[in-house]
Amino acid sequence: MSTSPLIQRIQETVLIGDGAMGTQLYSRGVPADSCFERLNLTRPELVTSVHEAYVKAGAQLLETNTFTANGVRLGGVGLDAQVRQINEAGARLARQAIGNGRECFVAGSVGPLGSRDSEERLSADDQKSLFREQMTGLVNGGVDLLLLETFASLAELQLAASVAVEFGLPVIAQM
Repeated sequence: MSTSPLIQRIQETVLIGDGAMGTQLYSRGVPADSCFERLNLTRPELVTSVHEAYVKAGAQLLETNTFTANGVRLGGVGLDAQVRQINEAGARLARQAIGNGRECFVAGSVGPLGSRDSEERLSADDQKSLFREQMTGLVNGGVDLLLLETFASLAELQLAASVAVEFGLPVIAQM
């Protein structure tokens, strides 16, 4: 099995990651109560401009604008039928911002499904299916790794990680 370029790179040096996407979108006039992930489809130039600013500042690892882009959370704003499309677009926009000739990587951001209530009322198989749908869009969009971030439940993080490894990409899991 060959080592991915990302793994090779982090074995050689420290990578500098980007910063908060939501904070930057908010500072550019997007209301705080908006669905930031919808912007991947409706205002792609805005999302790309945030990524480009991070690259210009020296970021070598960009996170996609997809933290809450799963069926539960997007379902709350009527976008559950567009999960894959929103995630794929999020990955493509980050990749586009890197441009040619720069050695940067794209991390597919995956957050928890929702509230504790969501975890309790959904079966493990349903949760895995929701994570798989989101991650499929990210992988199809061209991410270099999957970043499971800001999970409060170890059980939910373990379910997400069990799905993430199916894609054969590096996985970072954070609580």
